Amino acid sequence: MIEKVPHSECVKIKRRLTLFWGQCGMGSYGNSSLEAMQFGIPTMCWISPEAKEWSGGMLDDCPVVSFEPSADGCADAILGLLDMDLERLSRETREWTERTHGLESVGRRYHQIYRSVL
Repeated sequence: MIEKVPHSECVKIKRRLTLFWGQCGMGSYGNSSLEAMQFGIPTMCWISPEAKEWSGGMLDDCPVVSFEPSADGCADAILGLLDMDLERLSRETREWTERTHGLESVGRRYHQIYRSVL
C-alpha cells in the first residue's frame, strides 16, 4: 500500500514496482493505475463488461489484467501474472498507455469533439 506520502513520492515509488494492483470495486482503472501504466508497470484491476462496452472498443487490446472483484479472482490474477512474461507485458502496457492516453491521442480526440461541436 502506498499511503500517507506526497503525490510526488507516490509516483517515485510506483516507478520501481514490479506490479500495480489498482482499484477492484469500481469496474475501471483510474489515475493511480494510469500513473503506474505510463511507466510500463503491469497493472491489474477489475474492468467491468459495461466499461468495455462504453469504451467503444478502446479497451479491446488493453493490457490491464482484469479480474473478478473477489478474493479468489484477485488470487487467480496474481498467479496468472506470475506465469506471464512480465517484461513483455511491461512493454505492451507502456505502448498501449501512450497510444490510448498519450498527449497526441487525447489531443486528437479533443480536436474531433471540438470540430463536431463547431
